[in-house]
Amino acid sequence: MDKPHIIQEIRKRNVSDIFNNKTIELDSKTVTRLKKIISCCLMLFLFLNIFPRVNFIKDIFFYLPLAITLFLIYLKKLDFSIKSPLLLPIIMFTVWAFLISIFAHNVFESFHSFYSHLVRYIIFYCLFINFLDTKSKIITLSWVIVLSTIIFFAGALIYYYITLQNPLSSRFGFSYFSINIISFGTIFSILLSFQLLSTEQFFFRKSILITGIILLVAATLLTQSRGAFISLVISTLIILARNKFFLISFIVILVALTSILPGKNRISPDKIFDDNARIGILYYSLEIVKDYPVMGTGFSIDVFKNKKIMNQEKYWENIPEQYRSVNFILPHSMPLSLLVRTGIIGLILFSFIFITLFRMCFKIIQSGKNEFLKGWGWCLVATLVMFIISGLFEPVFIHSLDTIFYTICAMITIIWKINEKADSS
Repeated sequence: MDKPHIIQEIRKRNVSDIFNNKTIELDSKTVTRLKKIISCCLMLFLFLNIFPRVNFIKDIFFYLPLAITLFLIYLKKLDFSIKSPLLLPIIMFTVWAFLISIFAHNVFESFHSFYSHLVRYIIFYCLFINFLDTKSKIITLSWVIVLSTIIFFAGALIYYYITLQNPLSSRFGFSYFSINIISFGTIFSILLSFQLLSTEQFFFRKSILITGIILLVAATLLTQSRGAFISLVISTLIILARNKFFLISFIVILVALTSILPGKNRISPDKIFDDNARIGILYYSLEIVKDYPVMGTGFSIDVFKNKKIMNQEKYWENIPEQYRSVNFILPHSMPLSLLVRTGIIGLILFSFIFITLFRMCFKIIQSGKNEFLKGWGWCLVATLVMFIISGLFEPVFIHSLDTIFYTICAMITIIWKINEKADSS
């Protein structure tokens, strides 16, 4: 190819040829470059996921690879596959979400959430499993996620406790990055860091990972979130169960940080489930489920902020007096949110997605062709457990957490496919 740049190559084509069904030829080098652009955009999208207020840039890194992918599919230059065990449960839940949106309290809001919190991330998942589908890309991607999380929280901790001069006893979090969602990003990166550390050979990279783990554990504990603490302990024990040295080291770090940092009283046995606000939200959620048990209120995330739809006084007679004053704007839990918004059927269908993910992971662990695959199987089981436990205590249907969930789904699919290819070879 005489001209090296892709833009120059595309300019040479007659755009009207696309609409006249004429063949447009791209040489292999151009196709390879376009695929690399897609991979880089997806990694940049994931790098920025933890950062607030960069939605416009993230949209560029989402829609640009989507447009290039559609262009390559049109030219029949791309072998694009969405085949995986997850395909059926995702389709079933998506069809149900579409149906309940038709009959939702607010049809427009429901379909808006249907696209922005479901269809958009299914597209992301499909792009991910087609362009980040090798061992080396999984490792590179994990480094991208870990480094972005370390960079963000290093800066955030300095800003919150030094620049803003908040006392160390103050719960770590911001209005635009709430306490409730911090732990999803920190624990996800902690688990990836341990997995990378298990195979890393270079001292400098090991030092970055160890420093990052200590920093992210501290950030998690500083939120003083009880759900985050439970999630951190259980998910980390899963991934470290096979490595006694890492396990003992983590326990030492956790005990040391827990004894130094404030908030110990919030995780004491007599306080850990003492939360009237959550209990009040549970009561309101269950009352709504009684009114809409099968199809829920619709897929909309924000429908409960509409007081014409969600009138708390309507349910007062069925709720103990001490919980009536709770300001209910959304179910504060993943299962509750699914149950309220999509009904019993929606919760069951979404549960099938998790069941399928666990089955894929355990197949990797049981029949993995090498320690690399088995190690990643355990790591991804731990990430699923982290998401479920954290999701029991926190709302999860927001964009940054949608990205984490479908990233976990995609990584499991890729490792599963690599293992399946090893079986057939």
